[in-house]
Amino acid sequence: MPVQKVEGMVRDAQTKAVIPNVHILKENGEGVTTNKEGYFSLDVLGDQQLVITHLGYLTQFYEIPIIDSLVVLSVDIQLYKDTVSLGAVEIFPWPEQEGFREEFLSLEVPAEQDQRRMLIPGLPQRKGPPIPPPPSIMNPVSLMYSFLSKEAINKRKLRRYRKIILESAQEKSE
Repeated sequence: MPVQKVEGMVRDAQTKAVIPNVHILKENGEGVTTNKEGYFSLDVLGDQQLVITHLGYLTQFYEIPIIDSLVVLSVDIQLYKDTVSLGAVEIFPWPEQEGFREEFLSLEVPAEQDQRRMLIPGLPQRKGPPIPPPPSIMNPVSLMYSFLSKEAINKRKLRRYRKIILESAQEKSE
């Protein structure tokens, strides 16, 4: 069988936009990937089938016709979107929400001095000089920072949430 060159573009069937990085494979597993303009070029034997795949699109099969007079076969392949809808998923760090609640309530927050030097497994450790302790006498700027910084606001939120959770736990137990 004669070897011929197949070249062309791969487009979205609805929008007609080119699709980059589409896999075009021959029956023997060899193949190419389209470039960022959706263009590809591949040498094939006549009467061979191409498999065209891309994530988010239906797989398409393309039969190469045997044409003795053509050296280059130009094709325009259109892929149709393949949509899969998933139901809502709730993700919890514990199997049940109650287990998470118990763990959260039993959590002991280290003192502020200990938080600065806390080692977290799996994270790179801080290099360089140790973090200096906070000043004992606050100047107006550091006083404003301690009330308005993101860190201070988050600490206050955490205290409020913890208080709300403790109160609701006490109400349930009564």
